[in-house]
Amino acid sequence: MDVHQAIKIRRSVRDYKAESLPEEKLKKVLEAARLAPSAHNEQEWKFVVVRDAEKRNQLSEAAGQSFLAEAPAIIVVVATDPEHVLSSGVPAYAVDLAIAVDHMTLQATEEGLGTCLEGSAELIFDDGTIERIDNFVEKRIRLKNENLEIGISKGSKILSWESFSPTFVNTFAVEKLPKEKKILKIKTQSGGNLAITPDHKIIIDTIDGPKLVRADGIKIGDYVYSPRKIDINNNELSILDFLLENKFFVHFDKKSIKKIKNQLRDSFGNLKKASEKLKISYDRIRYVNFTISNLKKICAELKIKFEDLFLEIKGLASQGSFYKLKSVFLTSDLMYLLGLISAEGSVDEKDNFRICFSNSEKGMIKIFCEKYKKIFPGMSTQIIKRENQNFLVRVNNFLLTKLCKNLQIKEDPKIIFKINEKLIASFIKGVFDGDGSAPICYDKKKGYSIRIKISSANKLFTERIRLLLKRIGIASSLFSWKSKGFSNTKMFEAVVSNEFDILTFIKKIGSGRLVNQRKFEWMKNFYLKNKNKGHATFMLAPLICGRLIKEIRKKHNISANKIAPYATYLTNRERCQERTRKDIFKNFYNSLKRKCKDKKLDILEKMISPEFYLDRITQIKEKNPFDKNVYDITASNTHLFIPNGDFVVSNCWIGAFNQEEVKKVLGIPERYKVVVLLPLGFPADKPKPKSRKKLEEIVSYEKF
Repeated sequence: MDVHQAIKIRRSVRDYKAESLPEEKLKKVLEAARLAPSAHNEQEWKFVVVRDAEKRNQLSEAAGQSFLAEAPAIIVVVATDPEHVLSSGVPAYAVDLAIAVDHMTLQATEEGLGTCLEGSAELIFDDGTIERIDNFVEKRIRLKNENLEIGISKGSKILSWESFSPTFVNTFAVEKLPKEKKILKIKTQSGGNLAITPDHKIIIDTIDGPKLVRADGIKIGDYVYSPRKIDINNNELSILDFLLENKFFVHFDKKSIKKIKNQLRDSFGNLKKASEKLKISYDRIRYVNFTISNLKKICAELKIKFEDLFLEIKGLASQGSFYKLKSVFLTSDLMYLLGLISAEGSVDEKDNFRICFSNSEKGMIKIFCEKYKKIFPGMSTQIIKRENQNFLVRVNNFLLTKLCKNLQIKEDPKIIFKINEKLIASFIKGVFDGDGSAPICYDKKKGYSIRIKISSANKLFTERIRLLLKRIGIASSLFSWKSKGFSNTKMFEAVVSNEFDILTFIKKIGSGRLVNQRKFEWMKNFYLKNKNKGHATFMLAPLICGRLIKEIRKKHNISANKIAPYATYLTNRERCQERTRKDIFKNFYNSLKRKCKDKKLDILEKMISPEFYLDRITQIKEKNPFDKNVYDITASNTHLFIPNGDFVVSNCWIGAFNQEEVKKVLGIPERYKVVVLLPLGFPADKPKPKSRKKLEEIVSYEKF
């Protein structure tokens, strides 16, 4: 096999043959690393070959990757001078060892597929940023060849999974590979949708608990793990964060103007010198007539926090209009107003920056006007009654128009994911009041069917609503249907359908419409009288819960009839043959907790918590790859991430492990850095010889 062919078929591999690795083939792989180039030919590396089964198991545990132990050998790649930094600012080991590892993987290539996602999959970061995986990876690529591109990612925390709840972990490596011959498109009951390579692993629920399974081994009807609530590290955001910095002028009261002038004089000597130093016109300095960008520059120079001035701002001016503001912070009233506009409004930048909102209920028009005048005191509204009995309210507001456009409230409001939970709830409340419904249906055989729905003709908008609901802690499903009438428009709905999520919606979001308020009161009373008898969607417990209860019960000699109303009620669930609601297991858990103490009760408590839900796979289709490449990342510690916020998948193999644990197992000095754990199971040809250190100088066996 020549190197070109090796490059063409190299893939990340997680499955290895049980046969041992011949010594001569191992030597060829190590030789490939020895011959790799390095900065100034320093060769600041060591390679520890681990074949011992016990040590392979220990390394597998340190990495949280069970497949490592299955490989007949693991090569641990160590940087002996991790402080060496190239002139570009990149650590030398990051480049040198990436090349060396690439040499080894090419030399070891024989079979396997790339374990990656299509580029459209989105990553969620701890500050609320949502970014496509292809964009994230492309910006971080450092090493390229014909078939493999890898890079380093630091300081980015992505949505991950640990101990049955969502968390955020650091990413430190990215991978890009050529597209595969086929991609699997997996859909779930909630509307989750992911295009993935066949051997990328997904966590599914089994009788033995959560298990990583290759995508091509998953069946329709399997259940995946999905977060119900996604918390982020959000800061209090202001209107100023979403406006054009050079288009709006900031207005202060007289006391604040005097204070700012004095600070400029103290710092620069006089206002003229301040103007010259800051490169802001003297008139703007003298009259304290600053744009948002001017004010940011002044704050940076005076070492004042920009946010500290927010309470002193009285209004903004632009396009000949002054907007008196009670607060420059995003408020619940403003977010509710934006929600109404996104659902039943229009935004026109060309027609005198006009915003319209229409509704068949005059009460909703009244609410819109009240909210608008509260946010923008003194601004006028125009109400028109249309021929179709709908009411229309018009406002002309440059500031509000720009907010609507910059927040993309009509198209893709993903930036709203960054703000705090209370404000997101207000935005969703506005969307719901504008274009939502709360149908209550009754069937003689099935009983009551209760739903909360938010509709839109924009699929992406509806998907964002589903994601925003997860910020509140509400699970929902995505449905589509065609509207009746001449337009025959395809519509999309985010639907909340079970007791827990409906009651959470009522409590945290609610409605301003009287008709919905009455329905919500009926729903609360219904669930109070018929507790735990509603729809079981997204309320099922993991299968292993029954086994855990049985183990705890047997260990502490607790009979079944002391835990459940009657013994068979419990024993049927202990057999793990059918899926059961979490609230039923919660009752069993509470009974056991009163009778005994057991560490497994802590595990059971996490499994029945509402922080996650089981999402049933409804469709698996093969499709031709849409993108030219597929992508993956490495998440520290957990080695898992949640693309699109939908369900939990594994990451690529690039170097995710516990540094201290690996050093302890192999006796590696503290000053060195372990860079990669490379499982090895397949041989390859030897490249052209170059002058490099001898193998015995850089390779050791079983210990450092």
